[in-house]
Amino acid sequence: MKVKQNEYFCPACNQFTTKKYLYHKAGMPIIECPDCGLGKACPDEFDPATYYDASYFNGSRPDGYSDYVGAKHVLQAHFLQEIELLKKLGAKGGELLEIGCAYGYFLEVAQHHYHVNGLEICEEAVADCQKRGLLGVRQGALTAEALAQMPMAEVVVLLDVIEHLPEPRSAMEAIAAKLQPGGYVLVTTGDFSSLSAKVMGRHWRLMTPPQHLWFFTPKSLKQIGESLGLELIYLDHPFKKVPFGLIIYQLCRYLSFRPKLPSWMHRMGLPVNLFDAMRVVMRKKAS
Repeated sequence: MKVKQNEYFCPACNQFTTKKYLYHKAGMPIIECPDCGLGKACPDEFDPATYYDASYFNGSRPDGYSDYVGAKHVLQAHFLQEIELLKKLGAKGGELLEIGCAYGYFLEVAQHHYHVNGLEICEEAVADCQKRGLLGVRQGALTAEALAQMPMAEVVVLLDVIEHLPEPRSAMEAIAAKLQPGGYVLVTTGDFSSLSAKVMGRHWRLMTPPQHLWFFTPKSLKQIGESLGLELIYLDHPFKKVPFGLIIYQLCRYLSFRPKLPSWMHRMGLPVNLFDAMRVVMRKKAS
């Protein structure tokens, strides 16, 4: 099949569609699917294996986290909300797999309710997880081959991860195959159809390529799920407890300023909601 120059394959619509150019950010064109609203960054080259190392989590780079380890308790206080939602929707136990589990702080909370496993690309983070007893965490990118080493799951979780994946449709297809019938997928990500994203444009806080490669809308996530046998059963735009240090770090990034922040800033969390980040739960059909 010959692809026209102004076309690209939309993983949400699962077909070729006309490119809608929006703007450039960080030297990369940002395009949008005119049908489902899914946004895409187009870097010339991108290697996740080298991009997501320890420096992504410790503030050594202008993007990423200011101090992920220092913010552990703030992050875990927020993760409790995700566990409560899953249990409320019926996911009360069984095998749980987290994709992009970083240092395993969500898994530490979840292991009181589920048997947990994780997949993480950062070698240093995986070593830290295993050192702390999270022996079900494996190192590697999200592929069908990597998931084949994991048990079938009742719950799969992707917390602010799907926007980082080079091939989100292939990833969700592999996840759906690993999920038990009636199982749940929890996804959190930015909402590219939100008022904040539309008004701020290239200056939107989550418009950070190549860290973020995709910019999802509720419609695009629903379409991916439905095409893979995953029914959308819940969607909201919740408040999130964010480390104060990360807020300051991101504000300074806009000013091209990288301060050395005191550790107490990362241990204090503030509830934030700009209604531009969504939480989606899908359930795999029983047959």
